[in-house]
Amino acid sequence: MSAVRLWGCRLLRRRWRSVIVLSLLVALTGGVAIAAIIGARRSTVVVAETLHERRQPDVISIPARPGFDWSRIVALPYVEAYGFFASGGFCIEETGSLEAPDALFTLPPAGGGMYDTIMRIDAVEGRTPTGPREIAINRIAQQKYGWRIGRRLLVSGVATGQLDAYWNRAKDTGRTWGPMIEVTVVGIFAGDDAWRVITAGVGGPGVALSTSFLATYRDRFDYRVDAVLRLRGGDADVPRLHEDIGRIMGDDTIPISNVNDAKRRLERTTTVEAVALVLFAAALLAATFVLVGQALFRLVRAGADAGDVLPVRAMGMATPAVVVGLAIPGLAVAGLGALGALGVALAMSLRVPIGMAGTFELHPGVKVDPPVLAAGVAGLAAFTALAALAAAFLAVRELTAARDAGSSRAGRPVGLLPVPLTIGLGVRFALERRPGHRPAASRAALVGAVVGVLGVVAAWTVTAGIDDAIAHPERGGQTWDLEFDKGLSDQVITGDPDIAAATELYRAEVKLGGRTVMAYSARPIGTPTKPVIISGRLPDAADEIAIGPATAERLNLRVGDQVPAGRQGSRPVRVVGTTFLLEYAGYNAYDEGLLATPAGLERLEPTGNGLWFYLIDVREGADPGAVRDHLRKAGGMLRSWLPPAGVAMLDRLRGLPVLLGSLLALLGVGTVGHALVSSARRRRGEFAVLRALGLSGRQVRAVIMWQAATLAAVAVVFGVPLGTLAGLLAWRGIATSMPLIYVRPLAVLATALVVPATVIAVYAMAVWPARAAGRAQPARILRAE
Repeated sequence: MSAVRLWGCRLLRRRWRSVIVLSLLVALTGGVAIAAIIGARRSTVVVAETLHERRQPDVISIPARPGFDWSRIVALPYVEAYGFFASGGFCIEETGSLEAPDALFTLPPAGGGMYDTIMRIDAVEGRTPTGPREIAINRIAQQKYGWRIGRRLLVSGVATGQLDAYWNRAKDTGRTWGPMIEVTVVGIFAGDDAWRVITAGVGGPGVALSTSFLATYRDRFDYRVDAVLRLRGGDADVPRLHEDIGRIMGDDTIPISNVNDAKRRLERTTTVEAVALVLFAAALLAATFVLVGQALFRLVRAGADAGDVLPVRAMGMATPAVVVGLAIPGLAVAGLGALGALGVALAMSLRVPIGMAGTFELHPGVKVDPPVLAAGVAGLAAFTALAALAAAFLAVRELTAARDAGSSRAGRPVGLLPVPLTIGLGVRFALERRPGHRPAASRAALVGAVVGVLGVVAAWTVTAGIDDAIAHPERGGQTWDLEFDKGLSDQVITGDPDIAAATELYRAEVKLGGRTVMAYSARPIGTPTKPVIISGRLPDAADEIAIGPATAERLNLRVGDQVPAGRQGSRPVRVVGTTFLLEYAGYNAYDEGLLATPAGLERLEPTGNGLWFYLIDVREGADPGAVRDHLRKAGGMLRSWLPPAGVAMLDRLRGLPVLLGSLLALLGVGTVGHALVSSARRRRGEFAVLRALGLSGRQVRAVIMWQAATLAAVAVVFGVPLGTLAGLLAWRGIATSMPLIYVRPLAVLATALVVPATVIAVYAMAVWPARAAGRAQPARILRAE
């Protein structure tokens, strides 16, 4: 084996630059793909892990009633932990007063095990607040508002005796409802705790007052005490708790929200992110295997082209030894690339998981996933090594058999066309393989150019779909511009000429298929807002309902099915359609719940504290701000405007297709550039003969430029339609999983720009090899050969 080692080392020294370049490519693409898979695995568990660590509650109950007695309820044997919090309008004055819909509100702890045995918070910077004038903020608040430890803020609330007025009438702009307490930021925590799950999982700025805040200032504020509970049996104990609260309090209308439903919605979102990362890794690995694999074949075959194989065979070296020796540069790429991929994967793991899952990660840093790392590095090394050995075996077999494969059929028709010699030669060099060899570098360039254009067009198409969904919340069912709570009359709404449509929505809880779900009924005010119907139709009879797609999936219902509803299942209803609904933070997402007629909702015997909402659609061309101000002055209570959660989380995924497209474009550029340089170098003998026959140096340069033009044309002709199709399929899958209404994205401008960009990029890469080939001296080359 010493002779094999010496020969392989000689080949390695001769090709060390190519070995380093290919090793870096393998390390970069393989490492990023491995990190993506690590992020995907992490995305599927991070929500559950974080909520377990934060001691997540199972239910939240907001009776919003003065003097509500929780003592008998928290004493139930299956209540494992509980905490009390104050609801009533505590907000951070620096973000807006109590009247501002975008103000940052907080729920001060009011006893029990808050921030200890339930809904725990841990500061990642500073410390947990303990004093009455101390507060902690989350990282999102830190980034959005620029607050730091030591910053002083004002906490405002509603004064004693003013809470009912605050809740039940218009909040006059500029009115001071109660006292303000100055607090100091002493800590920063990750995420926004279990409150994010309760509020439908839309990550946002959050603050946490200390447990001693209300103990010190309780006499200065008006509030209601509500509770979060963790049950020993989890989900299984929620119906039992509902019945026991009704029995103990003599009122079965007290609302109870199952936090685990919100947790499942979050996990559905993070599962989409995980699938996106897996698809990203798969696409990247596929491109790596095709493009880097072909470059590896060229690297190994370079030793055979140098004329070393036949002499060592004549000296008695066996075929297996020749194959191993010839493959040593490729084996070096396998080893170096796999080690580099390990380092890249560990470095990139700092950036995963992404999106919603990333905001739940409480322990950012390097993520060591031994199964993925071991399998990924070993698989990458094995593939690269096998590719190198296969290339060496094919080269040895071809040379020893002395077969002449002839030129490729792909280039033959070109010779029959009446085109100038330079064009014909350039096209043939781009499409054919060299006589006596397997596909030359240009064949790999064709694949690389197509893949690069395909990746860019697909990425632009998916990004266009994401941008369209973000710009049009109606894709998630939100067909109105403003939401108001209470305080409005039909006359005020219909009397505003800038209001195009309006609907009064009533919300309550009902039993459907043995589960408690949020139910809505709609009453048009003038022209009604138009709900988004996914399938079927809207209900028009008391025994008909339309349901959200998530509820349909959870209860295994389809259009046309009949399902028991109401208390004891005594009011069967028929599902006549699926539709998107109003997203109400903490209770239901936009794809959950049911819609009934007003008479139908009453027939279902609703429980809980019913609420009314006004959905206002502003006339095209009118100023929504002016309509908002008018309705607020008329007594309306504006709700904070938030897009549906499925739309909101898309912005966190926006960078993923861009990253994938950029990497595929980078691989395509590298492959095309390497192939053009390699092709010009390997064909120098042919160019020398053509120069001897009268071809000028300028014509030689033109041949290579036409070769580049052919590559660009093939890339555009095949890459643009295939990339568009891939992007449309990818976006359809994302939209369906959110769910969102699928609208075919149009990336016309971006797709049009890819044509000149591809031509310019390929031409730029062809300039140097064309100039070098045109300046070569044919006599010296022919004498050397």
